[in-house]
Amino acid sequence: PHPPDTFSFAVVMFEVFSRRLLLSEQAVHAPTGGGARRAAREWAVRVARGHRPAMPAAWPEDLKDLIEACWAQVRGPARGAAGCGD
Repeated sequence: PHPPDTFSFAVVMFEVFSRRLLLSEQAVHAPTGGGARRAAREWAVRVARGHRPAMPAAWPEDLKDLIEACWAQVRGPARGAAGCGD
């Protein structure tokens, strides 16, 4: 797997370009009384199991490829200097 900072970079890129805060979306729909904390844990488990949000179809393929390479659970071949490879 990639180091956590590389994964985080991909998440931040996704959030900036999509104008969505992924974890905040989970917390907003959680019940009160500890629900936000539970929603955050459940989201973390889903991500650890490989869940990633869908990429908008209108995004450039290079951007989608870069984000997917950076948040991939299994490393693929490097995609150039900015490809989140070694």
